[in-house]
Amino acid sequence: MMDIIIINSKDGFSPNYIKRLKNLGKVTFIETQKYQGHHVFKNDEEKIIVVGPELVEWKFPNEFIEKIKNLKAVCVPTTSFSWIDGKFLRSKKIDFLNVPKYSTESVAEYAISLMLNLAKKLPLVMKNKWKIDYDKHKGWEVKGKTMGIIGLGSIGTRIAE
Repeated sequence: MMDIIIINSKDGFSPNYIKRLKNLGKVTFIETQKYQGHHVFKNDEEKIIVVGPELVEWKFPNEFIEKIKNLKAVCVPTTSFSWIDGKFLRSKKIDFLNVPKYSTESVAEYAISLMLNLAKKLPLVMKNKWKIDYDKHKGWEVKGKTMGIIGLGSIGTRIAE
């Protein structure tokens, strides 16, 4: 039977989804940053690992991956995967999956909102307990300004639109 090891909070999974996963294999949740010593990585069963970035502090070391017996796949619930060495996984013939374009709209909108919040000095107003001091908190208008977008992947393109 396949081991499905989820290094993430169980809260993010509905009971129905967990039931569906259990139909595919033995499901183990590891909800702590002390995941590396867990016994499930040492057995001989084939393994798929789902890694939530927060519990591993946005890094999943090759030295650890190297020690996992019979690892078949690593899945990340993020669009970004720079925090895992995909080339290393491919060299070990381990499948690697992410969720491309999952949050394009949300991230693009978040980037635009950050730009507007900084232009209006909202972080300083918040730090001042929402009391506006017009001398300190006078922002600037973005209309007529020249801005750049670094990278025109799906998110950068959406920001440009």
